Amino acid sequence: MERPERSVRTPIGTPLDAQTSEALRLLRSFLSQAQRVDEMESITARLAASSREPVTIVVVGEVSRGKSTLVNALVGDGEVSPVGHGETTGAFLNLRPPTDDLPAGSARIEFADGSRRPIDPGDLANWVCVDGRQLAAAGSNPPLGADVAVVSRYLPELVITDTPGTGGLNEQHARLAIARAQRAGILLMVTDADGVMTRHAAEFLAHCARYVESVVVVVNKIDTKTERQWSTVVAENRRVIAEVDPRLAEVPVVAVSAQTALDAQARGDSPVAERILAASRLEHLLAAVRIPLERVDRLPALNALRLGRTGVQQIIASLGRDLLAASGTPEAIAALEARRRERDDLQRSFDEARWDWDERIDDIRRSCDELVRSAVRGFSDAWTDRILAAPIGRKAAAQELVVQMISEVGVLDDDLRRTLLARCTDLVVERFAAAAIEPSVALIAALGAESRVDYSARSTADALDGRIVSQVTSGARAVLLGLPAIVGGGPLALVGGLGMGVALAGLAVGMRSTAAEANRRSVQAQVARAAGELREHLGDTTQRLLSALRFRAKREFDEALRLAIREATEQAEAARRAGQSSLEERRDRQKSIQHQIDTGERLIAVLDAELARLSH
Repeated sequence: MERPERSVRTPIGTPLDAQTSEALRLLRSFLSQAQRVDEMESITARLAASSREPVTIVVVGEVSRGKSTLVNALVGDGEVSPVGHGETTGAFLNLRPPTDDLPAGSARIEFADGSRRPIDPGDLANWVCVDGRQLAAAGSNPPLGADVAVVSRYLPELVITDTPGTGGLNEQHARLAIARAQRAGILLMVTDADGVMTRHAAEFLAHCARYVESVVVVVNKIDTKTERQWSTVVAENRRVIAEVDPRLAEVPVVAVSAQTALDAQARGDSPVAERILAASRLEHLLAAVRIPLERVDRLPALNALRLGRTGVQQIIASLGRDLLAASGTPEAIAALEARRRERDDLQRSFDEARWDWDERIDDIRRSCDELVRSAVRGFSDAWTDRILAAPIGRKAAAQELVVQMISEVGVLDDDLRRTLLARCTDLVVERFAAAAIEPSVALIAALGAESRVDYSARSTADALDGRIVSQVTSGARAVLLGLPAIVGGGPLALVGGLGMGVALAGLAVGMRSTAAEANRRSVQAQVARAAGELREHLGDTTQRLLSALRFRAKREFDEALRLAIREATEQAEAARRAGQSSLEERRDRQKSIQHQIDTGERLIAVLDAELARLSH
């Protein structure tokens, strides 16, 4: 059997190599000489923050496709992710490298109220499976997920997130897992060899693929089919995926047997185990995963080099104008005087139209307010119907409602912040471009930081590249926590908490139609109350970002324009002085500036070569 060329046990996640480090050293030196130290520090800070976070593989799939078995095979431990314990709840499972606060072999549960507690990893199934005894005891505060510290046999420096197995594919669960990931690198979708992927599953894949760097599809359980049968399924899956989204036509579709891989691992290191592992084709999956993972691993360095290249280009452009001024020719004096007048005219224009900046921000606020209202209205209508239709006496179903609601809140929040950040960034770029200047790296980074909201379940240090899911506010948490106790058989009494937490209080078997109508009105009132909590939460995100736009962006724009005017004035004056200086003085000055330009252009060549190498 054909085997991948590269070893599957090579750790992923490596420090910067010598070539990248040298390119960054040259960049730092050039920016320092140009007195752009702050810019380099901003680039370095972003690089360090991104590089120290582990990459995440988010695993999705329908029930009974062998998803958790595959996760265990990737880790090299058949007992980590619960298998054969029945359907799981909406709880995610993060298998992550050990840390000081989560040593190898330890686990912890995160609950709906944001609290965490350590648990015995062997008791995990009792927390995340529908029939688990610990889950039943959790009552109105069900687990959202669990973290387990493992030393992965094949992917030792990655986080593997096993998403909830709650029947069909749930885009919100997948989106929440992606948004929670510190660096969501790959979406691993698990199907099996029993049949071809449905169009619905391919559409799910296409939707979720927008939020990750790469996608890999797995056809599991090939040990139950002949090679001809599973090869046909692989080919047909590729066809379905390409029909749904041609951009995914080249997505790897890899056939494996996760159970065979686990059988091989159980035999230890022996020739027989190696042959069984080869038959499982797990190595082919790891080889397919490695290429995009290495690309994701290089992204922080790529982004740092791209940002640095932009800064170098700006400096070279300014030096080019200095070189023109140093010539002292009448043509140079005329050109630079024209540029100075243009800058002065821009200053007057923006001074006279300061209201326009505020008006555009108000336009964004109004459009985002409408976006929030529409989202909350849809949330309210949908959850009114879902709660009224919720089964009576099934605590597990109510707990699943809690987790689903938190997932929906997280996805709504993530969508709003993405939209809001895009609109604000577009305005900043438009305003700066109108003045022929560019916003700083620090400003764009600051807007991204302000679009994140920190709540108890996560810290701001976990936020990366705009991807962080905010948990609901304390009030909205209380809204969610009453659901299980009520649907689980509680009578008509209102249970503490807000809106959603009491919305099910009137539901009971055999309720008279008149009582049902009264209950509907009560539910609608309570859902509206919960929706108000959500609106307040989303509104806070809007206010934070618009404040950054109104104050920091506007202040930086004014400062950047002032500096551009000063530079244009100084260059025009330098041209006039050069016209009065000797030819030798002009040549010496031009030679010095040209040397700086040549240095910058050589650096651009180095950066371009390194960008090409890392992008390959």
